[in-house]
Amino acid sequence: MARKPWTWCPLLDDELPFGVGDRVFHPAHGAGIVIAIERPALHEDFNRYYAIQLVAPPMRVLVPVRTASTIGLRAVAIPTAATSALEALQSAADALPDDFKTRQAAIADRLRTGNLDVLAMLVRDLAARGRDRVFSPTEARLFEQARVMLCGELSLALDAAVDVVGRMIDEHLQGG
Repeated sequence: MARKPWTWCPLLDDELPFGVGDRVFHPAHGAGIVIAIERPALHEDFNRYYAIQLVAPPMRVLVPVRTASTIGLRAVAIPTAATSALEALQSAADALPDDFKTRQAAIADRLRTGNLDVLAMLVRDLAARGRDRVFSPTEARLFEQARVMLCGELSLALDAAVDVVGRMIDEHLQGG
């Protein structure tokens, strides 16, 4: 049986937005480095995936090349933006909604943006809330997720180890 001709042509390798070695940020998983562009044998030729090694938490994810921009895969921030995000941690916190469901929705919406400044302000706001109240298990998990994602991106942007960046974040949150 002859194959049908495709009307859609995949991007050529030199037209891909990211290449092997590029530092990227995935809004749902965090920051990592593109370690390969794979074509699994189980799929047709046009299905290619970015294989991304995340820095925090250390794991590997596959992102379809054709949907990468739709899901918000972007380049990691430049060092000046990373420094600005660290400074935002020291600014006055914004109050989060008092209603549990509204607060969880607001936190989830801010996490999904994939924006470095929004992520930094979310970590700042959650840290301030954590100083005033005891976190619910959901809030504790969301705070840790936001902090790990921020830590990963800043680590790649500043060329620093994840644990060093984690200490920097903690110092900035404490006003130091």
